Amino acid sequence: MWRLPRVEVIHELPNDARHCHDDGTALKVIGEEVSEDLHVVPARIEVIRHVRHQYACPTCEEGVKIAPAPAKLLPKSNASATLLAYVATAKYQDALPLYRQSQIFARHGAEIPRNTLARWMVQAGERLAPLIETLRQHLLTAPLIHMDETTLQVNQEAGRAASATSYMWVQRGGPPGQQVVLFDYDASRAVSEPLTTSRQISLRPVMSLSTARATAC
Repeated sequence: MWRLPRVEVIHELPNDARHCHDDGTALKVIGEEVSEDLHVVPARIEVIRHVRHQYACPTCEEGVKIAPAPAKLLPKSNASATLLAYVATAKYQDALPLYRQSQIFARHGAEIPRNTLARWMVQAGERLAPLIETLRQHLLTAPLIHMDETTLQVNQEAGRAASATSYMWVQRGGPPGQQVVLFDYDASRAVSEPLTTSRQISLRPVMSLSTARATAC
């Protein structure tokens, strides 16, 4: 079956059944029968309390010392990096809207409004911008970049109807083991869009661009 962690549950005979019914000799294990069930551990939301003790000299009562606060992706937020990654994966990889995620969190006892989740995603994206730019620069060093598009619709976008078709461009390139995959949103499939998306990659003379027009939703 799948390469997943295994948790063994041993089902033993009761003590009074581990003896021969004829002469009372203790039975010995001669083998085992194994069956497996696929099990899911439901998501659990918990609060991590960061406790930092304050130290001071009991004699002079000066120079209070305290351990530095742990680094956070969003310093003024109570969202951990794990929670932000969970929300981003559910929204952008699994297409689970934020309002549904808010409802799911509420069922687990955490009231997180949709607008709070949306703000977190915007702020997380801004904080990750330097990393994305670094990945983009690495991508642009590849001799060949593959690009593809997928259509999607945006409910609220200035100057466009909700039914208008938009595009998500995926870019992939780099040596084996060091490949980069980046996604960019564009409101059009015009030729200028993928060129702008890849920061004018067509200006590099050694680069070939392979573009497939995909229409999958």
